[in-house]
Amino acid sequence: MTHKKTRFFLFGICVVFLITEIGLRPIFSIKTATVKTEDVGLQDMDNTFTPDTTLFEPSETTGQNTKELPESYIKQLSDNDNELYLSPSTGNIALYNKQNDEIWFSGNDTDINTSSQFKVYYSDRLGVSKTMDSYGYSVSRGEMSYEVNGDTLSVKYILSEDTISVNDVPNIISAKRFEKFYEKFTDVQKADVMPNYILVSINNVEDEQYVKELTEQYPSVANGDIYVLNTSNQRQLQKILEAFQSAGYTSDDLKNDFEENGLEFDSQSVSFTVFLDYTLNNGSLYIDINTEKLIQPDDIAIEKLEIMPWFGCAGTNDSGYFLIPDGSGSLIYFNNLKNTNSDFTLPVYGLDACFYGDENRSVTEKCAFPVFGIKKNDDALIVSMEKGESLAQIQAKVSGASGNYNTAFFVLNLVRSQQESVTIKSTNILKEKKPYSGVFTIRYTPVSGENPGYIQMAKEYRGQLLELGWLKEKEISENYPVLVSLLGAALKEENIFGITYERTVELTSFDDAAKIASELAEKNIGGLRLQYLGWTNKGLRQASPEKLIPNSKLGGKKGLSDLQIHLEKLGVKFYLQNSFFLLGSKGNGFNVRSDGVKKLSGATAFAYFYNYVNGYKRNDFSPYYILSPSALKNTLNGFNKGVENLNISAISSDDIAALIPSDFNNNNTVDRVKAQNLITEALKTLSNIADTALGDPNAYALSYADFVYDVPTFDSGYMITDETVPFYQTVIRGYIDYVSTPINYAANNRVAYLRAIEYGSGLNYLVSYNSTAELKNTEYNIYNRGKYDDWFSTIVNDAQKAAVVFNKLQGKEIVNHSRLSDGVYQTQYEGGTTVIVNYTNEEKTINGVCVPAADFVAIGGVDS
Repeated sequence: MTHKKTRFFLFGICVVFLITEIGLRPIFSIKTATVKTEDVGLQDMDNTFTPDTTLFEPSETTGQNTKELPESYIKQLSDNDNELYLSPSTGNIALYNKQNDEIWFSGNDTDINTSSQFKVYYSDRLGVSKTMDSYGYSVSRGEMSYEVNGDTLSVKYILSEDTISVNDVPNIISAKRFEKFYEKFTDVQKADVMPNYILVSINNVEDEQYVKELTEQYPSVANGDIYVLNTSNQRQLQKILEAFQSAGYTSDDLKNDFEENGLEFDSQSVSFTVFLDYTLNNGSLYIDINTEKLIQPDDIAIEKLEIMPWFGCAGTNDSGYFLIPDGSGSLIYFNNLKNTNSDFTLPVYGLDACFYGDENRSVTEKCAFPVFGIKKNDDALIVSMEKGESLAQIQAKVSGASGNYNTAFFVLNLVRSQQESVTIKSTNILKEKKPYSGVFTIRYTPVSGENPGYIQMAKEYRGQLLELGWLKEKEISENYPVLVSLLGAALKEENIFGITYERTVELTSFDDAAKIASELAEKNIGGLRLQYLGWTNKGLRQASPEKLIPNSKLGGKKGLSDLQIHLEKLGVKFYLQNSFFLLGSKGNGFNVRSDGVKKLSGATAFAYFYNYVNGYKRNDFSPYYILSPSALKNTLNGFNKGVENLNISAISSDDIAALIPSDFNNNNTVDRVKAQNLITEALKTLSNIADTALGDPNAYALSYADFVYDVPTFDSGYMITDETVPFYQTVIRGYIDYVSTPINYAANNRVAYLRAIEYGSGLNYLVSYNSTAELKNTEYNIYNRGKYDDWFSTIVNDAQKAAVVFNKLQGKEIVNHSRLSDGVYQTQYEGGTTVIVNYTNEEKTINGVCVPAADFVAIGGVDS
């Protein structure tokens, strides 16, 4: 027989008052700071960053001693490279790297505030945002347990709210068990607990009717004496709970007592059970969080998880930086005094296209790699994700922002929310109906070498990408790559006698493209590649690529075929650009209802144009539809037929490797991880159809690219960051050919060119044969600085000068990068060649080498 909790009070029904604890609301927003358009400063990594401490005087703190292991730590796992230790008293872990003889701690044992291995974010039944951390709500209450199974250390945490209900303490407990715990109570605890329990016994009771009634109400009394709770007072319940917990009473004990006594467990307080599984392999520590193992209420789900928020944390006395994969790469110096800004949050693989909103107040680069680095004093560590990373964010804080530590970590999004405008002044927050179900894998890897920095971090991470198969060594061309992208056609609205129609504006015909290729090839640009944008019937506002129809105004199918034959004779690689996710119109095989991405509200999602001044979406331009990843397979089937029909040998795409849109279609929901898997399958198919060039690809897409373009050479310029570095380029150089973003569309063309040189990037230009003046006051008015004739000489001169140096460096890795003096930087390659770039307006002499103003020179190397 099952008894409700209200049945076992001897003196009537008591009212339980629930105290609602209001937790802090998490802040997860990208800083909308002023973007640095041209940041050419780079701090010398051999020098220590020393801020003006007169502006800020935090309490002095130092990270954990990386050479000494406290006695409280117990070894749990070991392999050839590392040993893993756990401190049962705090829950902190320590990773000892044998090669470097260094220890990385998950928290500072001298500061209990850094002892949480994770923090959960959730909303209670009233919708109030709350948090619980693993130390304060589990370890400190004796609710952490662990065991080693084979090569895995599994740690179990039970977290419970401070709010107390009668079901958080034993309601009925056998006298034998009660006395077992009672003996461990202090005298004060005994005095607090005993008056709130009544001993119920049928021993030596002769009244059979009384025994019958008592047994019906408390069946377990037939097996022996029991104690029954006799209070619902919050203060008393708290004292009872603390007394039992101090005696070693756990949540499992509580559940067992409820079950053994036929009681229904229906606690009003919120409790979560979280498992962290640790393994050592490949020179790294792996942490798996399997969300299917989470135990949580049916109506309350963990929405976010901060994992290892204090791992490798640095104090105010430590020197170093965080390496963040923002754009080309960015550094955040420890203790940089930028503590008044909001927490820095970087979504892995960029924003979800399904979540594009009504506003976009900042122009930012993307995070293409799920990794960050910690350079702490003489040691370095990289933290990467290998599963579930598309649902993660990288968060970083400097001392003073929320304490006296510098820290970086991953935040995992299990339930995502979307803001929907109801009226001009009000919005609704919608949340996913089901939390993510799957595994998150985070990897912690000490970086070897003497005083390793961001270049060594990049090399270490490259090894991981090769290990995963996300990066493969491709055939590198003999000549330095120069990409010239051509604007084909654009549709422009016209009005005649009140009738609106669309007219095709011809920017570069197929014949024009042939002329451009011939002229550039005559200038001996051996690494020349051409990319054609807006070549189909809808021009730059491309329809679904399921059907490929060459634009008749540009020359049609015959003109395209002649161009292909001409370029093949010239030996110029030719890519026809296609958009797979962002579609400018319906039809062509695309059905909005079945194939378009849906938001959490069920409405169709769109990608908008935004006003550059105020950041609001522009309603005067038609937005783009977003193809659901679930529709990619059918789209590629049709695309493949078009490629074969047009005899296309090479293709390119700006979006298929750069975007990951979720789709909340009720008939076929695609979360971001599933979307990533579908995209990966599509990329595999695409790479088998033709040679493939990918624009700004995410990490998992690199192995499917034969050529990469639009590789960023700047970061986003967030206020909290300090320097821009060539992390992206160092990871991929020597394994795949790549070029920068269009140089002629940068705020400062010369700086953009020199930055490409400094970062070992090929050159990229976006031009049209005819003027783009007709595109003024249209959605294409951004194309306003690329008339071919105006750029011909610059392209030729810059490409020829760079090729003299970089033809010899094709396939060579970057092995070092540093600042030599203000505005002067050097990049060193395999074989000993060093390229020195001078951004200043004055000639510089470095170690006897003269570097002209706004120019570069190469020294050393086997061929110099």
